[in-house]
Amino acid sequence: MYVACQPLEILNLPLVTSLSGKAYKCYCTITIPGPNSVFMITTLSKISPSVLKAVFRNCIFLPLCAISIMLFVFSCDDEDEPEIQYPETGFYGDNILMKGKTDYKIEDVSLRAKLPEGKKIKIVMTVLTSAFPEGAWWYVGGTSNNWAISKFDMSARIQVFQTIDGGHTCDLSMQFDEGTFRIDYYENDATSPTYSKTIVVK
Repeated sequence: MYVACQPLEILNLPLVTSLSGKAYKCYCTITIPGPNSVFMITTLSKISPSVLKAVFRNCIFLPLCAISIMLFVFSCDDEDEPEIQYPETGFYGDNILMKGKTDYKIEDVSLRAKLPEGKKIKIVMTVLTSAFPEGAWWYVGGTSNNWAISKFDMSARIQVFQTIDGGHTCDLSMQFDEGTFRIDYYENDATSPTYSKTIVVK
């Protein structure tokens, strides 16, 4: 993006007003023409619009800014926040939480999620169909890592698994009976599922 403007217009610079309050990582080349031409390259990491405005506001009072200020930004990327990861496998087998995978065998599986600091997730599992009247799933005691597990609701046939602390890897050894089961993901205090899938176990 290339922006050229007069000093009195600098506070309305489109680059600043379009950032919408988010933190950006920018690499900026600033040229200030004047009696003594000045050229400098500045790296701005996770700089907010308010900081940019403050820099430009102070620059108005510099003698070298009397003619114009040109800002050339050749890389300005939204600083992505780390996301919760659901790897393909866990410590105990295939990861039942891996997004996009729906077919599993009747064998040990993992309930694995890698949480960045400050992130959390609630998993709600529901029995849809089962080859046995009371068929569902079970987990192995003593294998739970960073999961808080509710009692199995016999009437609704659901169970809730909630993470305890962010910044940790969660895992649990589980096995499912033959059937179909829905898994709803509630990431970071969401009130409706941020992702859902129906798995088939046979």
